[in-house]
Amino acid sequence: MISIYLSNESIQILTGDAKYGILNITEYYSESMPERSIINGVITDFDAIKNSIGFITEKYKLSSGNIKLVVDIPSAMGKVMKVPDISEKKILKLIEREFSGTSTENIIYDYANISEDIKLLSKEEKAQKKKKPGIDIYASAVQRNLIGDYIKLFESQRIKLQSINLGVNSVIKLGHFMRSLRGKTYIIMVLDGNSMASFLFLNGRYNISNKYRLVSERGSMELASEIARQTSSLMQFNSSQKSGFQIEQVYLCGLHSDEKEYSEYIENALGVPTCKLPQLSTEVLVSHNKASKFDLANNIYAAGNLI
Repeated sequence: MISIYLSNESIQILTGDAKYGILNITEYYSESMPERSIINGVITDFDAIKNSIGFITEKYKLSSGNIKLVVDIPSAMGKVMKVPDISEKKILKLIEREFSGTSTENIIYDYANISEDIKLLSKEEKAQKKKKPGIDIYASAVQRNLIGDYIKLFESQRIKLQSINLGVNSVIKLGHFMRSLRGKTYIIMVLDGNSMASFLFLNGRYNISNKYRLVSERGSMELASEIARQTSSLMQFNSSQKSGFQIEQVYLCGLHSDEKEYSEYIENALGVPTCKLPQLSTEVLVSHNKASKFDLANNIYAAGNLI
């Protein structure tokens, strides 16, 4: 399987698969994105990106099939829902009603099953799951024209996409997939160019996420302070909800090479252990030298898209 993420800064490409709590990465490539060619998930320079994709496809001899695209579209709406185990058509109807407060014209509704993998559950967890029938989904609603632009972009290079995923869903899947994160309460902060996303997981399960436009310059200590403030706001939200779970860890993703000191700064400011999202050899298998430069924390959206 090939996973492609079009970020604000680069085009990230992974080949591999995900089974039994292990990400198997066989190839990894990254190329710079043409400047300002995508802004807030909207393609603003179609020809520049088209040429870049054509160049990458030829350079790395990528297959034209079995490709899953992941994009970050801040305007997309999404929420976690528990729905009955019914047909896809009926679930989509439920989602449409859930988002009924917004205009349904030119909107695409979709969902991803984010229920626990039954194979990874203990006997006690399986018994508990039977007491709560139904499935957990991440429901989303996004403008049809935005998705259509990405389809046209790849079709212009004779590439047929198998699926288009949202970045938030990739992080949810990764958080639920990795054994080291099961049962933990934590925050993931993802930096991508001049934007940032935060994700709150309670007792190993996704709870809420937010998107921000960065005010501070990348690489500055002002940015470290800005990240700390946004993280603190999410911690305060958790406290106000009286979830019963305390934040155990803050994970940082998408840091530049000159931003490594942010972890220590944020940990000291908030009093919560903070580090780059770890890449454990028991969970991430880099099985070929073509993937030797892969770093989970810098490719979290593309990695989660393999699941």
